[in-house]
Amino acid sequence: MLITVLEDIEDLRFEFLDQVVQAASFASGEFENRVRAAGLEVTSTRSEVFEPGKPGAEPEEHFLVTARKP
Repeated sequence: MLITVLEDIEDLRFEFLDQVVQAASFASGEFENRVRAAGLEVTSTRSEVFEPGKPGAEPEEHFLVTARKP
């Protein structure tokens, strides 16, 4: 399963688990296209809202793709 936040983001740097990481994300259609371009077969997709338990943190929509090798 692959998960992304539905945003058009490139080269976003932020701290995660005390490390600075770099991330990218894509709109749902582009994300699915990239999964297929990597040679995987998309078997299902769904969206869900993640609500962080941290004060001031905004809920974020996650897009989940289940895929397998053909």
